Amino acid sequence: MTQNRQLLRFTLILFAIGLWLGNSSLLSAETPAKFAGTYRIAEWESMEESHLYHFFYLHHSGEFLLAGEWPKRESSRAVGTWKVDGSHLSLSGTIEVKTNKGEWTVPYQRTFKVEISDKGIALAPLPRKNRFGILGWPNRFVFYRTTPVPNLPATDIPADEKNILLMIRELQGQLK
Repeated sequence: MTQNRQLLRFTLILFAIGLWLGNSSLLSAETPAKFAGTYRIAEWESMEESHLYHFFYLHHSGEFLLAGEWPKRESSRAVGTWKVDGSHLSLSGTIEVKTNKGEWTVPYQRTFKVEISDKGIALAPLPRKNRFGILGWPNRFVFYRTTPVPNLPATDIPADEKNILLMIRELQGQLK
């Protein structure tokens, strides 16, 4: 089955479950694993043509890694935990921003409105402005794959779930 067909099937199943429950919200804080996987910025192709890269991975354990690269300008990593509550997905952790203008490590809190449609799952950031460098851009993220698919150039981010979780936990310890 192709990835698009799998995503459509997954979306239809979620919709059917929501109808069966008679609940207008398909999301619940008890079921975050439904949203685990790799997300990409909706306009990722044009951004990568401009040498701007984002990698956003939600691990089914409730931990996340959000990484951004803009060669010779910025390299940033955010790690922590994520949860879904109603129609919102929240990230809570720490971010390390390294730019050609300076570096900082600060607490990272970000909330996204979850949008489910026949095209799949999208995460729209709320509020749209913040101080998190390229990891705080206002672009929507769209579900890409259930597996990690790092797309950063010359990156140290592994492409397998076990090692990416180890990396998340290692970064969490370093950034505290």
